[in-house]
Order: sequence, then C-alpha cells, then structure tokens
Amino acid sequence: MGSCIRRQVVVGVLVALAACDAEEAEPASDATGITASTTGAGGDSTSGSAPPASTSTSSGPVSTASTGGDADGSSGGPSNPSFDLGMPDVPEVRPPDYGTTPLEQVWYLTNGVDSDILIDFNVAPPLVTCEGVIGTSSGIEGTAVFTRPDTGALLFYTDGNTVLNGQSHNPVANGTGLNGNSSCTEAALITPSPADEDVFYIFTNPTSAAADSSLYYSVIDLSQGPDGTVTVANELLTTGNPGEALDALPHGNGSDFWVLSYDGAASISAFLVDANGVSPEPVVSATGWTGAVYRASINHSEDYGRVLLSAGQGGDCGFIATADFDAETGAVSNFVRHVDDCLGTGYQASFSPDATKIYYTQGAQGYSGTPWQYDLVTGVATQLSTTSGFGASKLAPDDRVYFVGVDKTSLAVVTQPNASGPLAAYVEDGLPLQGCTSGYAVPNQTSAFLAFLGPEG
Repeated sequence: MGSCIRRQVVVGVLVALAACDAEEAEPASDATGITASTTGAGGDSTSGSAPPASTSTSSGPVSTASTGGDADGSSGGPSNPSFDLGMPDVPEVRPPDYGTTPLEQVWYLTNGVDSDILIDFNVAPPLVTCEGVIGTSSGIEGTAVFTRPDTGALLFYTDGNTVLNGQSHNPVANGTGLNGNSSCTEAALITPSPADEDVFYIFTNPTSAAADSSLYYSVIDLSQGPDGTVTVANELLTTGNPGEALDALPHGNGSDFWVLSYDGAASISAFLVDANGVSPEPVVSATGWTGAVYRASINHSEDYGRVLLSAGQGGDCGFIATADFDAETGAVSNFVRHVDDCLGTGYQASFSPDATKIYYTQGAQGYSGTPWQYDLVTGVATQLSTTSGFGASKLAPDDRVYFVGVDKTSLAVVTQPNASGPLAAYVEDGLPLQGCTSGYAVPNQTSAFLAFLGPEG
C-alpha cells in the first residue's frame, strides 16, 4: 500500500495534511501511453506586492479587493510558497474518486499546430507533456477527452476536427474532417454509447460567435482498427442558435445521457442519448430570457444537480447564471443570473467543487480578461488578479480550478476554490507548461458510468 497526500493551503499557509491509503499503480505515463521523459509541474509562485484595489460591477454586493497578479504579469497578492511544499520529485499516483472526481483525468490543450499539451491528473503534481508524440491540432480553443473512470487511462481526444487515439496518439481511421470549429469555446463533447462499451458519440459545434448555427454528432468505435474508427461522421442534430456551448449529464436511470445546448437565450435543449441512439427531439426548458447567444458555455456541478450557463450576447455584454437540472426528465429550472453586465463576461465559467463559487474571466468578452470569483452564498465578486489575457477555467480532479490564457506559458491555479476571496489562494504561474503555450479554452466536461466500460483490456 502507498499513500496520497491531500494538502489544504490558505493564503500561503499549510493548514492541513491528511494521508489517505491508495493502491499502488503503474507509472503515470501509462495514462496517456507516453513513455518519453516528461516533467511534473509543481506550481511555484513568486511573491509580489498587492495590486491596487479593483471593483467589480457585476450584480450583487461587490468585493473591491484584488487578490493577486500585477498588471505587468508578475504574481501579486499573498505569496503561496506551500503550493508545492513537500511535493515529491517523482509524481505520486493518486487513486480515482469514484464519487465526484471529474472524468477528464487527462486534459488536452491546444494552441495551434506547434503547441499541443497533455496534462495528466492521475499523478500529483500533475504531469505536463508538451508536444513530442502528442497528436497535432489546428484548434485554439475547446477540446474534448475521454478517460476511463476506473483507471484514468486516456482513450481518445479531439479538438472537434481530428480524433486522436489516447495511447498511440495517431488519428483514428476516418477521424479527420469533423466539423467542430477550431475557434469555439466548447467545440466538441464526448459521451459513451449506452449500447456498446467500445462506441462513443462525439458532438461537434461549428459555431464561432454566430447567432445562426447548428450541432452535429459523429460515432467512434474503438474496437475497429488498431486506433479506432469513426463510423458515422457529421450527422446533423439540430439547427438554431446554440452559441458555442455543449454539455453532457447522466440520466437518472443510470444508463442514458442528456446533451444540453442553447437555442438562443430563451431556452435550453436537452437531447436524450440512449441505447437507440441520439434523439432529435429535445426536452425544451424556457429560461424567461431573450436575445441571441454567441460565445458561450454550459457546465455542471460535480453532483450533476446544477448547471452553469455563460453566454455573450453581443459585444462585451453577457451573463453568467445557474439553474437546477432534473436528471430524470432533462428539464432545467430555477434560472438565476448572477453576473449580468457589459464588462466582458459570458465566454465561460466553472463551479468550485462544492458549487458555492463561480470562476470566470471579465474583459474582452470573457475570452481574454482577468480572473474573477463570484460567491453564490454572499453575492460578492472578487477579482483574483489584475493580469489580463485569461480565458476559460476548469475544475480539475485535484479539486483545484485552473485558468488558461492564450499564449501563456503557465496555467493559473486556484488552490482552495471552495474558499471565499483571498482565501481561495490564487497562484498566477501555478502550473508551467514545459515550453508550450495554452489557447483560450479547456476540455469540455463529460459523464459516464463505470458499468459501460467493463473490464479494461
């Protein structure tokens, strides 16, 4: 038996160390099939003086304290020396959490053909691989991955255009020419087929800040050929105004799925994926809102009970809202806007692990702004850094929230995302990308049940 160490850091002070038993596992590189030498990133930060106060004008009471990151790009606010305190030189394998751990245990980030990145969260600290054997992509925004829930092994990944095998990193047969847009927040989305453990659906979004667009899906069978085969490509699912958003949540029956999209700001559509395939007739939930949706995202809480709706509605105007999700019916209800302004929000947002905080960016329509936190309990918005150029954020399996930014050489890390304001312990250069640079967006969320995948091998 080995052990894993869970660390809680609050404003640079190590306040808890808890050991948990873990089964010994194969080396971390097995998750992606990469045997070349890679470097684990520990997340060093540089102490700096606190920046001037900044005020958010999002709805609700407002915090005026900025917690890190000077405008010149240096890390500011409280120093965080304990972010990698005691981290082993050799990455330590962490056991998966079958209850709430997000399924995207390996992330694929891309910033064009010369900057493809895999980040393996099966080990601590996360293992970053820049280029090398990783398949190439022309995308600069959203991606999708699927990792086995039981082992964390990467099965395949895509930028919405090309589908790559997660172990060989070769394109799957017929795996090029999918019609996801290379400049789309959530260009692709993956769900397993409830009928066959080797078959998956890849939903693609060709939208790029357009009001009128459509959604498509393709089918991949990993049992066909050495790397898998796309057996159905670019089947039309729906037309309308989906914006750049896609999400997937499990059905309450324990076997099927719901795929969520916008149809303008007025409604959310939930398409059923079951053993018969993908239903073209969605469950439609009225939001009570009006207007078109452009740059946008839909994400969900770890318990799948709430959805987080972000949408740009033209120029710098946009909103971030929450709603409740009924897994039995696919209905979405109790819509509440929390951030509703013309300061450049709406591109994308993510929940904290306990779904009491929202992480997003403000400025440049939300795709190249400064990082913020919104507290759903207190209604306080806190600017985490005055450094701009950040895009999407994502909750990782290590219970930290990571911000990406176009052409940035590191990811920013919120080490205590359930905490409010400065206690969230934001680290500007928390995860170095080992020579690569990130794009605007992150891998999409997905969902699966262990029973679908069967025994490995």
